[in-house]
Amino acid sequence: MVVHYLHALMNYHLDEEEEALVRYLYLLHLGKEWNTTTKETENGWREQFEKMNIYKEAWLASEHATEREVFRVLLCKCLKRLHKQLSHICTHNGQAL
Repeated sequence: MVVHYLHALMNYHLDEEEEALVRYLYLLHLGKEWNTTTKETENGWREQFEKMNIYKEAWLASEHATEREVFRVLLCKCLKRLHKQLSHICTHNGQAL
């Protein structure tokens, strides 16, 4: 699931910091660099978030937000989710995150 939304995020118009963060997450998750040959639709990021049932939650939590602000909220939620997964894996393996 993480891979799908990272691919979708890369097609959104990211600023430099966001792109670096998404590339870093991809590298952390898969252990390899981003493959730039994979293309998604422009709205792919939204579709992936909708599948994760957090797009609506973020949108409702920020009713006056712009789409960009909602995107950043979603990115933060994904980071928290990934961090939780990595923490669980590291704890299971007896390592610190």
